[in-house]
Amino acid sequence: QVLYERREGLSLSATTAWVKGLRPGHYLSQGVKGFLVAAAWLSPPTLLLAAGKAAPGLGLIGALLLVLCLRTALVAQARVAATGELKAGFAWREIREDVRRAPLATALALALTLALALPLYLLKIQLLDRDAFWLLAIPFLVLLWPTRVASGWALRRARRREERAHLIWRLLGSGLALPAGGAYVFLLFFSQYFGWRGSAGLFAHHAFLLPVAFY
Repeated sequence: QVLYERREGLSLSATTAWVKGLRPGHYLSQGVKGFLVAAAWLSPPTLLLAAGKAAPGLGLIGALLLVLCLRTALVAQARVAATGELKAGFAWREIREDVRRAPLATALALALTLALALPLYLLKIQLLDRDAFWLLAIPFLVLLWPTRVASGWALRRARRREERAHLIWRLLGSGLALPAGGAYVFLLFFSQYFGWRGSAGLFAHHAFLLPVAFY
């Protein structure tokens, strides 16, 4: 009995130490910060986009602003993950400098992020059972993992440079990021007509884990 209790105590201690080693509190905090940053950057233009049904002018303004905010939101999330500070995701001038120092890298990271998120929109055509919903979440979470790596790589390249990239590279980066963002916003806008959530689905930017990757 004594040996059993000792073994049980050691097993419980080892499990507790293993769980603590995973730092769940740290990563939960990082996830909440990333969510808040992305929501702050993307929700206002998305709100205008959703208003496009009743007011096409507002919808157009929202679409343009959303295209411009996508790369900013991606870099902002990467900055929060790198520093652990929420304010890093709202330092607009520093975010813009990161983009200007690594324009192609941030554009490629954005294009990859949006491309890998697009297949999930096919699942919004019909409401799925909750069990199937969670099962399908796994491959999409796996698909989104490379996008987090890509955004971190882009931020690292920006941090290693002290000066802005040449204007030509910045224009090439914009030439990739803007069409990619435009295609994403185009599909996002029309998803309210075939998605079972309607206009509310516009706010589900699963590419940026809003509200979660598989929503």
